[in-house]
Amino acid sequence: MKTKISKDGTYPPYNHLVPIVDLLIANGNESKYPGETFYPTRAGWLCCFKRKIDFDLLREKLELPESIKLDEEAGNIFDTLAFIEIRGGKD
Repeated sequence: MKTKISKDGTYPPYNHLVPIVDLLIANGNESKYPGETFYPTRAGWLCCFKRKIDFDLLREKLELPESIKLDEEAGNIFDTLAFIEIRGGKD
């Protein structure tokens, strides 16, 4: 059964994206900045990983709303409602 991801209005604003990050970490990826998963930028909240995002894993395990865009070409995930980006690494 897939885990459903949905924005629930809780704080912090990236709270609904934590299951995505947890799944990637549980499957071998690492935060680019240890101790920091999400951090604020002028453009919104950002999460950076050391390695590429496993998009197949996300599609297999998660049910994502239309507002969360998987961009395999750019190597990132973007939440268009909350303006939050999860960026994969180059490796």
